[in-house]
Amino acid sequence: MSSTLGQLRARLNDQLGTDDATERPWGTVAQRNSAIRWGFEQLEPTMMRLIEEGVTPAADTREYTLASRITKIVLVEQTWASGKVLDVRNYRSWTVDGATRLTLNQVPDSTTTLTVVGYAPYVTDLTADADACDLDPEYEWIPLLGALAELYRRRFHEWIDFERYNASNPSTNVDPDIIFRAYTDAMARFEQAKLDHSRKVSMPRRASFERG
Repeated sequence: MSSTLGQLRARLNDQLGTDDATERPWGTVAQRNSAIRWGFEQLEPTMMRLIEEGVTPAADTREYTLASRITKIVLVEQTWASGKVLDVRNYRSWTVDGATRLTLNQVPDSTTTLTVVGYAPYVTDLTADADACDLDPEYEWIPLLGALAELYRRRFHEWIDFERYNASNPSTNVDPDIIFRAYTDAMARFEQAKLDHSRKVSMPRRASFERG
């Protein structure tokens, strides 16, 4: 079962050696949540999930807006009530404001159904502690690694504004180079992890003949 935002943040806190009640040096709960969302956002397009959506053809309509989060279509099939299935190869697709539109070369038979298979990004709009992600639990460490890198980056950039940093950390003696090295290391491991686990799904097989 996938984790909630609150559970993900608790694991991030463990890595940082802190808790929700301690804001320094890693920011507020809201700031840590935004770092977690950033980690999920950066998974696309390397890590995405393969899903399918059924589309009901409408009379005299060639263009459809997908209701799912599919952004990269890889397969469109048309199915008749008899069980016959045809691979639809002549179509165009594009994404506008997060919604993917599908335009078919011909108006499909309204008595059939369409199945669109494609890649969709993982959920990134995690705002409440109870919001659950849709990434397999075995891979949740990857966006958390990205969140860790992002928090290191923010921490390092506080040194650029010395007056702000000195006011909030008057007794610190941490060398900024240590944080910078921690950031570059975490970021490198994050990017490598995405490559190592990129789109871990099988490509769908196209129907090259009628099945019925």
